[in-house]
Parts: sequence; structure tokens; C-alpha cells
Amino acid sequence: MPHPLLRSMLAAAPAAVMFVLSGSAIGAGQRSFVSTSGVDNAACSLATPCRSFASAITATDPGGEVIVLDSGGYGPVTITQAISIVAPSGVYAGVSVLSGDGVTVTTAAAGDRVTLSGLTINNHGSTGSGIVFNGVGSLLVTHTIAAGFGAIVTSHGLWFHPTGSSRLRVENSEFRANFLGVDAEPQGASTVANVALDHVIVAASTAFGIFIQNGSVASVHGVVVVGGASAGLATNSLAGTTPSVSIDASELSGNGYGVWTGGDAGIEQVSIQNSNLSNNSVAGIRADDGSTIRVAYSAVTQNVTGLVANGTGKIISMGNNWVQGNTTNGAPTSTLGGT
Repeated sequence: MPHPLLRSMLAAAPAAVMFVLSGSAIGAGQRSFVSTSGVDNAACSLATPCRSFASAITATDPGGEVIVLDSGGYGPVTITQAISIVAPSGVYAGVSVLSGDGVTVTTAAAGDRVTLSGLTINNHGSTGSGIVFNGVGSLLVTHTIAAGFGAIVTSHGLWFHPTGSSRLRVENSEFRANFLGVDAEPQGASTVANVALDHVIVAASTAFGIFIQNGSVASVHGVVVVGGASAGLATNSLAGTTPSVSIDASELSGNGYGVWTGGDAGIEQVSIQNSNLSNNSVAGIRADDGSTIRVAYSAVTQNVTGLVANGTGKIISMGNNWVQGNTTNGAPTSTLGGT
């Protein structure tokens, strides 16, 4: 005869199974699935996956997940709620953009969080952008590629254009051959965008690789920006705004300018440390009116001009940089500390 404890466990088993099944049913809307063999339906479950991201989102509760089961194309999508779209490692989740934008986020609440993970967004004739954020809340983009959005001046790999103070984090992602690679442009003078770019590659941009505007506070770490026709990283500001950028352990080379700031209505602050700015066709660093660039432990070399300060623009060296080997080295407006 079974031990009394075992008999008790066996007696409780059916109720436990019913509880688990009931819990699974209640939580079904928290996770939806897409597959190339799927058909768009109301459930988008693991057993009956949907074919498109758009349908899967409608079947998912706010804050839930859309999971990609196999490699294929899943179409452009507009996101109006907190959600994660996740393609696991080894699964190709494509978004081919024939017109308009690839992924549009228009969330309405400050607490809304959207994650895009493992997507490949390619332009196929659109004059739009890869990813556009026009809402409020936070956006995380990871292990994602957006390429080929270079048709016109409003084409972006990623356009972060929040209507209220919001957050953007981009990590382990790539933006290629776009007019603007990553553009943080909060709307209005009072809107703040907290931006973090970590181990991101931005290549072959028609204008700027990274564009930090208005009330943006940006951290740029471990980033490679190459082939930006106008500049690797540039800033722009409305009156009353003070965009701030910290660049660390990054490569801004082979662009027009490596870093180009100022000349606008606001006051722009940029720090560069432990970075390389080389082989830029115009200058390594340029500071125009209303901007201050502080540089420490960085190499500015093999550019046509190393350092350029115009008008009231300032380049302040910490005294520990290597500004050599340029056609014209130029000079900082002042040097502080260091050796």
C-alpha cells in the first residue's frame, strides 16, 4: 500500500492538473506565436500560430510577447500597446517594407514598454523608415538590423520621435545604408529623450550616422560609426534645449566629420573619451556656435583636419589626447589637466 504521504499526493494530483490547465488558459493572451505555416486567427497559439505580426499583436494582452517560431517574413506592423516581439537566436524574422514604415510604435502611456528583438527590417522601395517611435514610454531594440532606408531626407533606420519624455535603448544592432542611421528627435522643447546606444554599428549613412537632437540625453558606448557622408555623429537643438551626449570606447571613422556639433538655437554638450576618430574626409571633431566638446584619452588622426572650432564653439582637451598625423591638426580652444 502506498505511503500515506504518497496517497495524499496522488489524491491531490487531479486538482493540481486542473489548476495548471486553468492557469494556462487564463494566461494564454500573454504569449502569441507566428510561423510561416501559420494562418491569421483569433488565438495565435502555439498549436495554431498566426502568419503576421499584426494579427499576433491583436491576440496578445498588453505587456505580452509575440514569439517567432521559424524563419521567414512577417510583414510591417504598427504597435499601440506595451509588447515584445522576439525572434530567438538562429531564427530569421524579416520585415520587408514596400511602402510606409517597417515598425511603427505609437504607445500612449509613459509606462508602456516595447521590445524588438532579433528582427531584420529591409527596404524594398519605400520612402519611409525602418523603425519609427511616435508615442511615449520606452523602446528597446536588440539584435536587430534596419537597412536600405535612404530614399529621402525623412528616411531613417530608427527614428525616435516621442511626443512625451521617453526612453530608448539600442544594443547589439546594426543600421546600414539609411539616410539617417539612428535619429533621436524628441518633439518640442520640454520633451526629454533618454537614449543609450551600446555596441551598435551604423554604416554608410547618406547624411548622419547618429543624430542627437533637442532634449536628448544620450550615452554612446562601444559604437562603430563609419561611412556617414556628412558626419558620424551630429547634434541639433531647438531654442531652450540642451542635448547632451557622452561617447565612450567608440569608433567614428571614415565619415565626413567624426563628430559635428552646434550652430543651432540651443546649447549642446558632448564628451568624448577613449575613442578613435580617424580618416574622416573633412575633420575629426568640429564644434560650432553654442556647443562645447570635451575630449579625453582619444585619438584624432589621419583626418583632413583634426580639430575645428567655429564662432563660440569650444573644444576642451583634457591634455591626454593624441591629435597627430592629420593633414592639419588644428588645436583645442583650451586644455585642462592631464599630461
